[in-house]
Amino acid sequence: MTEMEKYLLEQNKKLQELIEEQNRLIKELLEQINRNSGNSSQPPSKDGYKKPSPKSLRESSGRSAGGQKGHKGKTLQIKKEDVTEEIFHLHPGCVGCPHRAECLASAKKAQTKYEVDVEINRKVIAHTAVVLECPKQHGHCMTGTMPAHMRSTIQYSNRVAALAVTLYVRGMMSMDRTHEFLKSVLKVPMSVGTIANFVCRCYDNIQEEIRRIHEKVCKLDVCHFDETSFRLHKTLYWLHSASDGKYTYFSVQERRGGPGVRQAGVMPYFTGTAIHDGWASYFKYEQSRHALCCVHFLRELNGIEENYGDKWALRFRDLLRNMKREREKLLLQGVSAFPEDVLQRFKQEYDDLLDEGYREHPECPPQTKNGQPKRSKPVRLLNRLRKFKAHICLFAEDFSVPFDNNQAERDIRFTKVKQKVSGCFRTKAGAVAFFDIMSYIATARKQGFDPFQAILAALEGRPLCLAE
Repeated sequence: MTEMEKYLLEQNKKLQELIEEQNRLIKELLEQINRNSGNSSQPPSKDGYKKPSPKSLRESSGRSAGGQKGHKGKTLQIKKEDVTEEIFHLHPGCVGCPHRAECLASAKKAQTKYEVDVEINRKVIAHTAVVLECPKQHGHCMTGTMPAHMRSTIQYSNRVAALAVTLYVRGMMSMDRTHEFLKSVLKVPMSVGTIANFVCRCYDNIQEEIRRIHEKVCKLDVCHFDETSFRLHKTLYWLHSASDGKYTYFSVQERRGGPGVRQAGVMPYFTGTAIHDGWASYFKYEQSRHALCCVHFLRELNGIEENYGDKWALRFRDLLRNMKREREKLLLQGVSAFPEDVLQRFKQEYDDLLDEGYREHPECPPQTKNGQPKRSKPVRLLNRLRKFKAHICLFAEDFSVPFDNNQAERDIRFTKVKQKVSGCFRTKAGAVAFFDIMSYIATARKQGFDPFQAILAALEGRPLCLAE
């Protein structure tokens, strides 16, 4: 072989390597461009202007939209004692008729329709201490005693305070907008500082109940964990959530990872089953049993199928859905576990699809400086599916474990709404007060209590006992 032939072969090899590297980069860049909240763990807030067309992971139930056959509808019921005003409407020909009064005496009601309206009135109650000369005390003057809650010459009632706190916390309004609403609609010119004082008073009065909720959450059999970021002045803080269908506990932390999880104070003491999205900091607590959210994997499998055209990903997604569907059928029949042969069949199909994926995406030889292989996204997903198989399939082995982590995601979704509507928090104390009150009223709502009544009870110094 001549020197020229050797040179050309060497150049050809280099060009082939360059083309392979460029193809890899093109695939990665296309995957980044096509990434959205429907095919990855990317939040919807990062979709930008290229919103993906709606594509729900839910399967069709086969039923038509709306109320189903046999569904009993509900309508607003009006009783006679509810009517506060009655207006009579006559035929246009009766206007100005000289016999009108005579006809009205024998009139009959042809039809009655009800219109529900509201009256928004400001109510001012004057508490006056009366001075009397008591004849039993030989004319000594006796002065009346003011109620214990009347501490100032002019003050707002607990109901007005509860409305302000409800608008700010549950209504996700800023303090400025809460002030504007109370001033324009209710004619109550409550200052922003007064609203902040009411929020602090509510926060102080519920601290014992928050402590009890924290203790209850730590002792749950199954608990959902999640975290989300929010802006506190110019800094990124994290809201850590621990919840189930009855209790919700929020904690404000400066970090998302290990220190934040530890300082949130639930995971270090939790011994039940923790449902989460695979954040590595949770796996450090080995006293708990861990189950991963399968919906996160469904989204990633969608992304692999859309961006790489892998059919194994489509079949793997169908496998998880089929396991969930079969479990729901057994639950409706009162069965609490899969037959052993059915469970083993699902696990074998799980392994077979992993093998198919690895055949389609063999791992590249070491190319980095530290000898680690460069892995494509499909390979990284396959490795996670293999590594966390026991945690992913736990919902099929134990029917008390949910398929997804939607409970936690629903519980913290309001954080982004609050940030978009009201902007960032100014102080950490204000953020802690807001999220503690949200823990209190979120738990109250789950247990069937009205948020306004829960806040009113807290401001009156008698918060609801939610963690009995």
